[in-house]
Amino acid sequence: MFIAILLVVGLAGGAAYVFLNADQMQFESVCNKKHKRFTKLCNNIGKYAWTQQSVLQINELNYGKILGVAWRKKGSIISSSKQKNKRRSESNSYYYIVGDNKNADSQFLRIVSQVDPRDSKTKSKK
Repeated sequence: MFIAILLVVGLAGGAAYVFLNADQMQFESVCNKKHKRFTKLCNNIGKYAWTQQSVLQINELNYGKILGVAWRKKGSIISSSKQKNKRRSESNSYYYIVGDNKNADSQFLRIVSQVDPRDSKTKSKK
């Protein structure tokens, strides 16, 4: 009986933690130096994620601020929990966690090969 009570309390506490911290847990960043998948891509946190464009730089798009870097295995879900259609990773790859702020509703993943990290949020590459 005592073990059952501990189990219920433990599960309730864990669920409460996840619920209260959901905005911080949309995507796990590997940018803790102790993380086994830590990468130099983490140096781009705080920069702005721009589309990787051709030489003409036509229709450039600023996706938002880079908040972190996530690792996704092939076939894992890469869409936001708020999206109805689930997107899956086509390969093992790093993704930038992009958004306006650390609010989970504004976060999404963008594969690093499709992003040009820049210091500025204006169109100029300078």
